[in-house]
Amino acid sequence: MKTKILTLFLVAGCVFLMASSCEVTTANLTDVAMCSETQEFKCAEETDTFATTTPIIYCTAVLNNAVEGTQVTASWYYLEEGETFIDAAAIEASDPTMDLEFSLSKPTNDWPVGNYRVDLQVGSEAPVSTEFEVQ
Repeated sequence: MKTKILTLFLVAGCVFLMASSCEVTTANLTDVAMCSETQEFKCAEETDTFATTTPIIYCTAVLNNAVEGTQVTASWYYLEEGETFIDAAAIEASDPTMDLEFSLSKPTNDWPVGNYRVDLQVGSEAPVSTEFEVQ
């Protein structure tokens, strides 16, 4: 009988520890957009096609229901001949609702023609992905 009670307490303790280490968030992203110019952290004109000479490519979004310190990461990828990681940047939330702006500057020899993707990730949640093309 004592062994069953001890086992029950051990199982309950393990469940409690696992549950307390899980990250649950209500933070989410909306209004994800791509553009070559922003105004007050929002795309001036949305597009998913850019010229090879575009100086800066922006990805904007709205972060909702965030607690202070929530981290949003943007990871940029070139999708031709496989998937090539380009760069990543992170923004830490200071307000429950925030306009976010991420950008990537044109390489010295212009943008390579092809398809690209930006993954926006809130904490450890599944990323929100958006693709664009350079032609």
